[in-house]
Amino acid sequence: MNLVSIFPVITLLIGWFLKEFCDIFRSRRERRKTIGVVVSDLLEVRDRMMSYKQTLDLLRNSFQIPADAAGALSRIIESVVPPMENFQESMRKL
Repeated sequence: MNLVSIFPVITLLIGWFLKEFCDIFRSRRERRKTIGVVVSDLLEVRDRMMSYKQTLDLLRNSFQIPADAAGALSRIIESVVPPMENFQESMRKL
């Protein structure tokens, strides 16, 4: 067999392997991007929950609010703190 006759097959195989490697790297990049968005949103939720709890504890200790009134205080804090923007939309996009 002549090298000239198998050269197109070899270049075809090399091209196919390169395309497959590119597809693998592209899918990894997209997966990392999705994971980054999810982790970012989860960190935002965690931060809001921690600040909410700290605010509730600070107000309860500062004004000597009994444990029974914690529900009313929670509702007041929820009405003052703005809702998380675009959280549901970003979760739907995933």
